[in-house]
Amino acid sequence: MPPIRQSQTGRHRRAGTPADTTGPPATRGRAPASARLRGDRGSVTAEMVASWPWLLLVFALGMQIGMWGLGQLGAQYAANHALQTTRVRDGTAAAGQADATAILQQLAGTFVDESSVTVARTADTATVTIRGHAPALFGITLPVRTSVSAPTERFRPQTLTLGPIGDRR
Repeated sequence: MPPIRQSQTGRHRRAGTPADTTGPPATRGRAPASARLRGDRGSVTAEMVASWPWLLLVFALGMQIGMWGLGQLGAQYAANHALQTTRVRDGTAAAGQADATAILQQLAGTFVDESSVTVARTADTATVTIRGHAPALFGITLPVRTSVSAPTERFRPQTLTLGPIGDRR
């Protein structure tokens, strides 16, 4: 009878019989985990050092785009509100200008820098234009511009057309 040998998995087998392959693949013929990972020591630190600047850059770009978006929304709202003030029957360009400036400072004052408001009213149309730029995080200035226009309200008396007198059938 052949001598009994101990296999790498710790099980005993007889010499000349095939090795046991029924165990989990991770334990067959491999070195222990501590020996396998010795060469990877410090790799997580190196990966984090390489990836953190990119993560911070993506975060900063997201913040810059968010600030621009809030500034654009505030300018659009102020322009629409000023347009409605300007285009009514007794509205004036000065009233629209004051309205746009007040709303822009209240609503988007921190998100629109160096804003300028232009209001024009003619007999047929009213136009409000707001320009400025979003606050810069790292020297990136994004423009905030919006322009809205609508017809002015006018009183038009209703005219009645009457047919010939006496033509009643």
